[in-house]
Amino acid sequence: MKHRNISLSIFLTLATGLGSTAAALAQKQDTTINKQVEVVKAYRPSVSDAYKISPMPEIDDTTRFTPQFDYHIDAEPIMTGFKTVPVSAATINLHESTENGYGYLKLGLGTYNTPYGEFFFNQPKGKNSIFGVHYRHLSSAGSVKLNSTGKKVDAPYSHNNLEVFGKYFFRKSVFSVNLNYDRNVVKFYGYPDSIPAYVKNNGYRYFNDKQRLQNWRVNVGLKSSENSRSELQYNAGLHYSNFNAKTGQTENNAGMIAEFDNDFGNLHGLLQSSLDYYSTDSIDNFDNPLSNKRNSIWFKLNPSVLLSGDAWKIRAGLNTWSVSDDDRNAIFKVYPKLDLELTPVENIMTLYAGADGYLQNNNYSAIAKENPWANPRHDIRNTDYKYIVFGGFKGKISPQISYKAGVKYSKAHNMHFFVSNAVPRVLNPMYPISTNEWLYQNDFDVEYDNAGILNLNAEISYFSGSDYYLQIKANYYNYSLDSLDVASYKPNFDATVSSGVRFTQRLTGFIDVNITGNRKAVVLYQNDPLSSARPSPYRDIVSLDPIVNMNIGAEYELPYHLKLFSHLDNVFNQHYDRWLGYTSQGMRFMIGASWSF
Repeated sequence: MKHRNISLSIFLTLATGLGSTAAALAQKQDTTINKQVEVVKAYRPSVSDAYKISPMPEIDDTTRFTPQFDYHIDAEPIMTGFKTVPVSAATINLHESTENGYGYLKLGLGTYNTPYGEFFFNQPKGKNSIFGVHYRHLSSAGSVKLNSTGKKVDAPYSHNNLEVFGKYFFRKSVFSVNLNYDRNVVKFYGYPDSIPAYVKNNGYRYFNDKQRLQNWRVNVGLKSSENSRSELQYNAGLHYSNFNAKTGQTENNAGMIAEFDNDFGNLHGLLQSSLDYYSTDSIDNFDNPLSNKRNSIWFKLNPSVLLSGDAWKIRAGLNTWSVSDDDRNAIFKVYPKLDLELTPVENIMTLYAGADGYLQNNNYSAIAKENPWANPRHDIRNTDYKYIVFGGFKGKISPQISYKAGVKYSKAHNMHFFVSNAVPRVLNPMYPISTNEWLYQNDFDVEYDNAGILNLNAEISYFSGSDYYLQIKANYYNYSLDSLDVASYKPNFDATVSSGVRFTQRLTGFIDVNITGNRKAVVLYQNDPLSSARPSPYRDIVSLDPIVNMNIGAEYELPYHLKLFSHLDNVFNQHYDRWLGYTSQGMRFMIGASWSF
């Protein structure tokens, strides 16, 4: 077994070598209040120097309010690995731009005791520098009725986000610094059955407790400016983050990235690399039951070359990953990277195909973000996407309508699926499950399987100047598992419909519909060890209803840079369980105002 000091020594050695060519990754900044609706996200070896800010509260717990303002549509309708020139770009500014202002202040109040506030200040772009601050708060002190029993329980949450950013422009490069703080609080309020009065006295220490997840991040970066005439483009830097939970877990991550982009005659060379050190404690190490820590080093090196003609492009390369861990053997993975594009009719149709693969880092903070009610002591295996093959076509039917359709198949090893656990209160518990003979854990563990994942996807978008836009996206999924009977919490279908319209010069509106298809949840009933009536565990499959979440809203512009907005979320008042036992809030209404200065 390796020792922690050996891992740290290796990390510092590699950091010194890579650090000689790099300083940190920086995020894009933008003073425009907008919503990015990217039908395609092409490969971009360097990050744009534009400002960035997205003013919409985004929540993935029991509810979400989405105040929405300006919309920006990048109408290049396919995701490939190329650094491509968009077929066209459509910008729908449904509201007055604040690009030349200093910022805005937004305040709102909604049902379920939901206050919302947001402040953004941006020093207007000067000759050599940019500086800005962004803060956002959204919380709720409301209650919900659990679908399992109809019992009303408190289901509060709180989300706070702070960002301080700055950039300094040199003649051929841009230096940037970003400081971010995120604080999210939820409560373990869910329960899939009648809640026993004594549940807290039976070792269920998380039931009805709050979980606080907070993350500090700092990025320091240096990259070539877009107007640099040098053939070599670069984006490099350092980053550090500290993630911690109220339940005692801490994850520290330090690392660096270095990306290069250069022309070699007819070939275009691309290189992406990163080095990260992770240290996590107060977890249940699945490789070493005697340890409550995990330390690992991740190194990624992805070289590729791009060759293109008048109506075709080929990008070929490798994705390589090296992982060193204190409690397991070192891992080295190599995956092919291939992207093909053929445009038989310029601006009308492009055919594409490719292959890919990668090693997914299921670090502590990533899993906590995926499911904040996961067992706080979780230590999830990494997922190996051994190969991904895809193909399809994209294009434009008219200057206003763009489309995309494709198919993708992935082969993943050690894919994790969330499950609930239940333990018996009596000897020889009854099957089928008898109420009050079991105690349910309302945090989630995982089980693993190898999966073949088929994904059929389609998108279409329509825009008409600055007055109207419509975008529809849909996905079909099929999971082929080696041993498990269902892919828990994975939908067979999802779709989104987004539309915005300008009714008058001052009045705009939007409608969003998010659909999630059929899902299955798994409960593992652990048998009493003194009983041999059934093997342990007994698997119970629970069907979860599809989710149809419609949100509508409007905004009215007043003089003196004032705007009024209103939103009605979950129009159909659907009390769905995104996670078993965690029933969502129903219909929600919010009103508010914003002031730009």
